[in-house]
Amino acid sequence: MHIVRDDLMLIRDHPQRSIKALPSIYLRAQWFDSGKGRFAFMPHWRLLLEYWRAVRRSPLTGVTRLRARVCVGRSVFACWTWARLLMDFLVAIEPRTWVVHHNAQQWYRAVRNWLRPPALPHGHGKGSQ
Repeated sequence: MHIVRDDLMLIRDHPQRSIKALPSIYLRAQWFDSGKGRFAFMPHWRLLLEYWRAVRRSPLTGVTRLRARVCVGRSVFACWTWARLLMDFLVAIEPRTWVVHHNAQQWYRAVRNWLRPPALPHGHGKGSQ
């Protein structure tokens, strides 16, 4: 078992944070790439590969390792991951298609937030009297 100190779990949220300054995963991959990475233009494939490697490096028993690999494999079919993997190929063929990907993500988030029910004021939730 690995113990992670609480102070390492704090999120430093500021406008210059790379995820805010570079809103597309393709821009962030380009920013992080030192010119040596083979997966610079395929960031979703890179994440999948790193998850697979993390399972391999973890001190797990055989059955637990197998279950973890199945989970990584199943993640390809969850939350539109397969579409992101496909998008990586399209961006590799035509680099400007990341703009379409980014605009589609922004549209999806806007619709999702619009459809989400408004939050109840504090103390008016379930179980409060």
